[in-house]
Amino acid sequence: MKSRAVAWGFAAALLAAGGTAEARDRMNSLTVYGGVHHHFPSGKAEEYVLGENDFPVVPAHNGILAGFSLIRMFGRTLGAEFDARFVGTSPVVLTDPSDGDIVELTAGPHVSVTLGVFLAPFSGAVRPYLSAGGGLDASLAGAASSITRYGFVIEVPAPAFKDRFDPEAHAGAGLLLLPGKGRTWGFRLDSRYAWNFDGSRTISGLSGSAGFFLVF
Repeated sequence: MKSRAVAWGFAAALLAAGGTAEARDRMNSLTVYGGVHHHFPSGKAEEYVLGENDFPVVPAHNGILAGFSLIRMFGRTLGAEFDARFVGTSPVVLTDPSDGDIVELTAGPHVSVTLGVFLAPFSGAVRPYLSAGGGLDASLAGAASSITRYGFVIEVPAPAFKDRFDPEAHAGAGLLLLPGKGRTWGFRLDSRYAWNFDGSRTISGLSGSAGFFLVF
C-alpha cells in the first residue's frame, strides 16, 4: 500500500510538473516596444506630370516607431497577434526630374493596426519565432508647404479622409528572450517587412524593434 501511494504521488508530481511546463510554454503576452522603420523609395520618374506631380519619387527615409503587441497563444507554438504601431515624421528631399529642382519636405506620421499569425516552435529561454498578418495603415499627415531651390512655392494638401487608409500586409521574424526562472517577463527583438497597397502602387518598408513583454 505504501509503495502504491508513493507511485501515485510520483505520478501526480509528474502531471503537475508537465502542466506547469505547458503553462509556461503557452504564453499570452503584452509587449511594449520601440525602434526604427525604414521606408524604401517609392514612385517613378516616369510618373512626372507638370503642375500635378512635379516630384514623383519619394526617396528612402527612416522614422522612429513605437507600439504595442498582444499575443494570444492557442497551444504551445501557435497564436494570434494584435499589433498597433506609430511611425513618426521623417525629412525627405524630393527632386523634379525635368529640371533638377529640389525641395525639402517632411514625410507625415502614420499608424498601422494589424492582426496576424504568431509561430514560436521552440521552448526554452531563447525562442525564435515567425509572424505574418495584415490590416490597415492610416496616414496622419497634414498640409505642408515649402520653397524649392529655384524659388517656387510648393503646397502639399492634407490627404482626404478616404485617401488616408491603405491595406497593409507584413511578414517577419524575431526572438523572445526569457531570462527569469518563472518566465513571466522578457525581452523581444523583432524585424518585419511591410507592404502598403496605395492604389496602383505598393510602398514597402522594413522595421526593427526591441521591447519588453509580460507573460500572463
